[in-house]
Amino acid sequence: RQDITYPSIIPQIEESTSRRNIYLSTIAQVTDTNRLLTADIEVVFKSKKMLICLNPVGKFGDDMYYPVRKFKDVFRSDFLRAYSVYRFNKQNAMILGRTPVEFGESPRYNLILDRWGVPLELIGLSFHNQRINFNFFVSDLGQMIAKSSAFRGDTTKPVLGSRYLSFHALDFNLFNSFRFGFAEAVILGGKNQTLNWYFVNPFLIYYANQFNLRQKNSNVMWLFHFRYTSPLNIGAYGEFLIDDYQYAPDKQGEPNHTGLILGMESVSRALGKPIYWLTEYTRVTRWVYNHSTPFTKWMRYGIPLGHPYGPDFEMYYGFLSVAFGNLNIALEFENLKKGEASINDYWPVPLNNSGEYRFPKDNFLSGNVKVSNSVGLRGEFKNNNITLAAALGVIFRMKPRGSENGFYFGLGLKYGL
Repeated sequence: RQDITYPSIIPQIEESTSRRNIYLSTIAQVTDTNRLLTADIEVVFKSKKMLICLNPVGKFGDDMYYPVRKFKDVFRSDFLRAYSVYRFNKQNAMILGRTPVEFGESPRYNLILDRWGVPLELIGLSFHNQRINFNFFVSDLGQMIAKSSAFRGDTTKPVLGSRYLSFHALDFNLFNSFRFGFAEAVILGGKNQTLNWYFVNPFLIYYANQFNLRQKNSNVMWLFHFRYTSPLNIGAYGEFLIDDYQYAPDKQGEPNHTGLILGMESVSRALGKPIYWLTEYTRVTRWVYNHSTPFTKWMRYGIPLGHPYGPDFEMYYGFLSVAFGNLNIALEFENLKKGEASINDYWPVPLNNSGEYRFPKDNFLSGNVKVSNSVGLRGEFKNNNITLAAALGVIFRMKPRGSENGFYFGLGLKYGL
């Protein structure tokens, strides 16, 4: 993603966009299990105070990202972005329209809202200065048909319900080297659900309303994040997600639902060449993003709004990039341990008569854990309005035993008019 100095709900548009640009790109990706071809057009108009972005996309093949439904079992298409940003001044901006939202400190993936999640229909405000950054938006997630409970064996009939998401965040910059912040988001949904005006107020704590009213039709997320940049130009960052935290023993043995990212990165020079490196650790427990009702699960169209790997995994990641003029060469490594849990799993305890049910004891890396190591090489060449990118890697599947190794290959072309 683009380098930014603070987390923001406002998408980062390349500074080269002066008045209007059209970007045409196509990406071909192949693994041992999938073949994918993506083509998209991004049209950007920018004036002194207004920016408009339109980004339709078309896909042939399969992947885990939006859009998901195929036309004639062949082609997937939709608008990923169709939004406008109005800047009142350098500090204040408003966004209206459709776009994925990313928020957090990691340059790769984020825990509460990630750029690889589905696009959101939203209206939001952003404010920042040298010390304080504030972000807020409200989104209509649309209607869905689902049962009133995610518990296995629920005999109620599916109903049509509405879903909404509210988000707000406040962070502080200290000494121009240390940033820390807090973000909170809530999904509410169900039959005859309307937008709760409490959640439209950007200055209230959403959890206070949920706790006092004991609402089961809302799901609150908290994110604590920080970034420190040392005098040696080495950055350390972290994200800590609380989906649910048991501040008192739970009768059904419900564990804490948490996620964690810790990372370090740096930009330096060696032998006259710019070098960038990143190392990162991520873990997410079993029931993160899941919830007791389908309407309040942390997803849209079956895709997590947070980390694209979903719940129940642990990952180590390393990345090293060297620039040779217009050419960047990068080496990456990933060690992934993935449990069996999914965001689509049934909730283990029903909403009513829950006394005889308990949460499973394996809250992290549950069931038959899959373990893999991936090593890859990436290259990117930029010349004027043309960008060429390629990726090649090998996947060593360590568990379960007998699993075949895999590979991935990607080739991309982007042209700006």
